[in-house]
Amino acid sequence: IYTLSLHDALPIFGREAPKGPREADGMRFWKYHGLGNDFVVVNGVSEDVEIDPAWCRRICDRHFGIGADGVLYVLDGENGCDATMRVINSDGSEPEMCGNGIRCVAKFARDTGLVRKDIFKVWTGAGAKSVSVSRGSDGNVKTATVNMGAPVLEGREIPIDHDGKFVDQPFECEGVKFTATAVFCQRTEERRVGKECRSRW
Repeated sequence: IYTLSLHDALPIFGREAPKGPREADGMRFWKYHGLGNDFVVVNGVSEDVEIDPAWCRRICDRHFGIGADGVLYVLDGENGCDATMRVINSDGSEPEMCGNGIRCVAKFARDTGLVRKDIFKVWTGAGAKSVSVSRGSDGNVKTATVNMGAPVLEGREIPIDHDGKFVDQPFECEGVKFTATAVFCQRTEERRVGKECRSRW
């Protein structure tokens, strides 16, 4: 856990400090990562926070901010869920969901007591997601698993300019060409299939 005073710790932000509750006595934040995908975690249940994409961009800057791939806001549960997750990327955009992010939220919520059970639901921009955690002998979460639901493969639902399922199709993103594919296999076959895919592409 870190306590950050935006006025004292990050003077590079200059005189135009963020306004609102963050301005008073600093703001507590946590730094988490899932498979190297790192986040600043903000507790919006116990603290008064404002979701501010411009602030998130500054905070995520790896030279002059805390440095992260995004900010995870953990909020009160909505629509019958135990918690809500909002994700703001380092560029200020907001995706519906983040698999690594929601696992970080699951650990944070359970470890801090915001949620007091090992199987619970988190509300996201993509709807309710079921998560389960396992805890170690110290009581802290060691692993977190999320049910991401069935993948969306229909082009118009992704949404992209493509009719039908978008599988084994080439596409270009920011000048880099990719081929999207779907592989269904038993867990015992994952290592072999993964190795074969890497050798081909």
